[in-house]
Amino acid sequence: FAADVIATPCQLCRQIVEMYQDAVNKKYGPDYQIPVVFHSQLIAVAFGIDAKKYACLDRNTIQSEKLEKMVKKG
Repeated sequence: FAADVIATPCQLCRQIVEMYQDAVNKKYGPDYQIPVVFHSQLIAVAFGIDAKKYACLDRNTIQSEKLEKMVKKG
């Protein structure tokens, strides 16, 4: 089973996890494309704050469709 999203407060951690998912997929065979977001983005989603203006979900390298749908539902 794969996670729906990985949350971190650290910019470097976010970049490393996103960058190496392809290497993990190549070496071990799965096809993970797990979005990595900041915990502040999750808080923004939880409070129903504008996803593009404040949560900046559209700027993530791997997009999180589930989080974006949650924001749209309000």
